[in-house]
Amino acid sequence: MTSCLLMESTYRSTPKRSVSFADTVTVISTRKAQQVANVPDKSESAESEEQPPNDRHEVSFVSAYTSKFGAVETALQSLDSLSEQILQFIFSSSLNSTNRKNVSDLTNSVLDHSALLPQQRDALHASLTLMRGLLMDAQTKFKKMVDNNKRLATHIDGTIQSANHEVNTLRVELNMTNQKLRELSVVKDVCAHCQETREMNKVMEDNKALSSSNRQLLKEIANLKQQISNSEIRNKDSLQALQSERQRLKQDKTELLNQIHEMQKTIEDKEEQLRDFIREFELQMKESEDIMKEGDDERSRLSRERNDISRRHQDLTEVVSSLRNELVCNERKIKELESELQAVRQSAVQVQSSKRRSMHVSVEESFTNHKSINLPGTEPNTSSHSQDPLLIPTPSPVSPRHCFGQVPGGTHSSSSEDVQIDPISNGGSLGPSYARKNKLVQHLSGSLSRAFKRGRNRKSLDIRPETPLFYPRNASFSVSSLSSDADVFLASSHLDLYERSDEEKKEILENNQNLPMYKWKADAVLVWLELVMHMSQYVRGCAENIKSGKVLLGLSDAELDNCLNIENPLHRRKICLAIDEFRNPSVTIANMSAAGQLDHWWVSEQWLRDIGLTQYASRFREHLIDGRTLASLSRKDLERHLGMEGKKCHLESALRGIQLLHMLGFNIQRLDERRQMCQSTDTDLLVWNNSRLIQWAKSIDLKEYSSNLRDSGVHGAMAVFDPNFTSDDMASALGIPVNKATVRRHLASEFETVVASARESLEEEVMGPKEETGKKSSPFVRSNHQQKSKRSIRSSISRSLGRQMSKDTQLNGK
Repeated sequence: MTSCLLMESTYRSTPKRSVSFADTVTVISTRKAQQVANVPDKSESAESEEQPPNDRHEVSFVSAYTSKFGAVETALQSLDSLSEQILQFIFSSSLNSTNRKNVSDLTNSVLDHSALLPQQRDALHASLTLMRGLLMDAQTKFKKMVDNNKRLATHIDGTIQSANHEVNTLRVELNMTNQKLRELSVVKDVCAHCQETREMNKVMEDNKALSSSNRQLLKEIANLKQQISNSEIRNKDSLQALQSERQRLKQDKTELLNQIHEMQKTIEDKEEQLRDFIREFELQMKESEDIMKEGDDERSRLSRERNDISRRHQDLTEVVSSLRNELVCNERKIKELESELQAVRQSAVQVQSSKRRSMHVSVEESFTNHKSINLPGTEPNTSSHSQDPLLIPTPSPVSPRHCFGQVPGGTHSSSSEDVQIDPISNGGSLGPSYARKNKLVQHLSGSLSRAFKRGRNRKSLDIRPETPLFYPRNASFSVSSLSSDADVFLASSHLDLYERSDEEKKEILENNQNLPMYKWKADAVLVWLELVMHMSQYVRGCAENIKSGKVLLGLSDAELDNCLNIENPLHRRKICLAIDEFRNPSVTIANMSAAGQLDHWWVSEQWLRDIGLTQYASRFREHLIDGRTLASLSRKDLERHLGMEGKKCHLESALRGIQLLHMLGFNIQRLDERRQMCQSTDTDLLVWNNSRLIQWAKSIDLKEYSSNLRDSGVHGAMAVFDPNFTSDDMASALGIPVNKATVRRHLASEFETVVASARESLEEEVMGPKEETGKKSSPFVRSNHQQKSKRSIRSSISRSLGRQMSKDTQLNGK
């Protein structure tokens, strides 16, 4: 504890020494200044007194400095030794007697006790640590104070040296002045007046010199004041400039902050647009994937249909080959029966002419007995056949052809028209037939009786006249044989039409393209239906029921449906519209209407892509919508048959596209020319297709929204023809959000410019009557010309046989 008190007293005494040293330095400097100031007075009072040298002051200052700082150095050395002792004591492991000998006498009394408690040892250790810290702090302060005093001493030395230099110069001047005074005192002027005058002159000169020096000093003072004022003005100006610069910097800072905020907002908007674009792109990718899936499904469906068609084609080829084999067999049987007929003819020639009349009566009686022929599924009356010796039995299910031959020396008549009769199932019975079977049997019986009455043999109803088959006049034959003969002929004609190659079909089409429809033959009708109308699924029914273009023009709606088995109403409309157009004798395939020249492929691929409705292409292909059918479509047709129910925008798009075609008269070449003219300029909006609108949207800096117009149904005709179509509708089609007001205003300004010019040009364009701008297809109204004679082969034979049957019944009644 005593050592702690000693160190604290030493620490407190050190600042006092530093204060006294500073006071000493201050006193020495003031004394030096007083000595310098009192030098002239001493020279005036005692001119011959010698001044003390400067070395005396220097010696006194050095001695004061060394005496003052000697104690400080000793104190520093004592502090260093004490710090070393404390450090040794702290790091000593035990308090032995050796350590107690090295400690000073002040700490001996504390360490005399050999046994210290642990708490006391820890307290002593902590106090010594604190003392060492205080000593170190005091030592650093002492060192700083010494450095400061050294710097102050060097400063004082410099000032003293300058003061000594000035004192030396003043001493030289004083010596010179004293020398002049001595010279003046030595010189004794005799004339007092002259002395006074000289003194006055001298005084006046001195006064002038002083006045001049005074004026010079005043000028200098004025110059200094002016410089000070100028400097103040410059300082004020610079201060104002600094303030203005500071204000400008503040304004720039605020502007930069505002710009940063705007940039942040713009970045946020762009990020939002980017997110919207990413979402839209993802939706478009999903839609494209769905479209690709639909396309894959469509391709798979088409492949299945193609496989089905190929299978059906193979089946048909097998059927054709089987029918061909049957035809060969039938021809062989015909040749066998020809020989039999030749034998019958030879036997008939030997019959006497006197018995011909009785033979004729017997034949009429036999037909009267067999007038009621069995229906399908019943057995024939074999007994009656066996009783009548003139009837020729038919041993095979398919009977050969029968002809009425020409008797030598007699005349003959031929029939070049076809007979359509159902096949026979058994030798003497009728097989499955159409509804007109019973009537046909009656007609054939009447014709047979008529043939026997005439007494002459006739040619058969065979298309191939090179087969000269003859019956004798008195021969009788079965009805079933004639029916089977007609079936064989029809099968051969169908095979002839089906076996034609594509080149032959095209040749037939080229040969008939300048002929009106009523001059067409059966093969021309089939080729027209397959290659021009692209309705090959109805070729088989047409080949079975329609034998010429004249027959086709004479059919009614119900008959057309029954003959072709048409179930699709749009297919029926397509055929009916084409037939109505060909009713005009001047219309041929070469000079059809412009609408008639547009097939369903152009409508489903090109037209739907132009109006932006490619999603309905499969429906249009399914219903075979060509130019004529497209011109006749109404809103109900689009909703009911083409899948646009509940889609008002798509309905309006399709109707406006049809309206544009009507306005241009379905002239596709004219439409393409107008589109080419406005491809590079934003004019003629009326003929813009969907892709041209997308290009326009990209050109007005709406590229990120332009892809939304694809398959939206928006095209130029829709925007021009529809007065309710505005820029808001276009923005909705582009997918621009409602909160993008700036983008919508930009779109509105650009869209109004294009639409206004297009509508003005539409009003100025000479529309004229619709028949002048282009033939508009007539509405779908079927005209049934019942008064036209249907001179088909079937009807002519039926009428002739019917008339003969009525005459026979009248004769029998009489």
